[in-house]
Amino acid sequence: MFGNELLNARQIAKKLEISNTYFFKLTKLGMPFHRITPGGRKFYNYDEVVNWIRKR
Repeated sequence: MFGNELLNARQIAKKLEISNTYFFKLTKLGMPFHRITPGGRKFYNYDEVVNWIRKR
């Protein structure tokens, strides 16, 4: 369903080699995320995020 792994905000920012500030700017622009439970923490799939960035 989600691919191989889900990463939290800190992990995905580190893997993308971007600052936390820039990461949160991307989230405001609509970066895709998943939630395990309704209203729970956001998790990010690396491949989905990279594809989303490339399309922008």
